[in-house]
Amino acid sequence: MSNKDVQAGFYPLHEWFLSQNNSLSLAESCTGGTVAASIVQFPGASRYFCGGVVAYSDQMKKQMLGVKEKTLKSFGAESVECAVEMASGICLHTGATYGVSVTGFAGPGGGTRVGCVWIAVQQGAHSLYCEQHYFPGDRKGVIEQATREVFHVLHNLFLDP
Repeated sequence: MSNKDVQAGFYPLHEWFLSQNNSLSLAESCTGGTVAASIVQFPGASRYFCGGVVAYSDQMKKQMLGVKEKTLKSFGAESVECAVEMASGICLHTGATYGVSVTGFAGPGGGTRVGCVWIAVQQGAHSLYCEQHYFPGDRKGVIEQATREVFHVLHNLFLDP
């Protein structure tokens, strides 16, 4: 993502978070840390951004985020159930007010499911948002679109409810 895209997509949220007494943590899988990298481009992000975990493997999802083995076996790592557990787990482990997770198929593997991405937002154990999205294109395009969509979701939740 270009700096211009990042600023347009996240800057209003950055300002909102700075004005609130809330914190944010991320659990990223298919985006590989691009959401966190976008956030930390802004001076002062450390006042609200606790950090993030890139949990690409199932083992990391279980170990670092508390995703249940049963969830992974029954629904898979690329599922609404896993996305919710990832977002809830990052809140629990970091103490953040809000936890955001992104999991899905960036490609090229994944067959017809390439481009299917789940984004979840939790406030502690309370689910604020969890939706499946489809982003066409190659791996880089899917990752960029998913990153932008996280900002769009947060904007709609917090700035334009």
